[in-house]
Amino acid sequence: MKLSYVGVDLAKNVYQLHGVDRYGKVAWKSAPVPTTGRGSFSLEAIPSG
Repeated sequence: MKLSYVGVDLAKNVYQLHGVDRYGKVAWKSAPVPTTGRGSFSLEAIPSG
């Protein structure tokens, strides 16, 4: 799988990452991850692979 774009969807209490291929089709999407407070977040909550 080759990603052309990676996006970050931000909300007040959660965020989500997604990637699309060169055709604009969603190729990867993470589960919503809660923020840790004060607008910060931890990438450790996102599983790799």
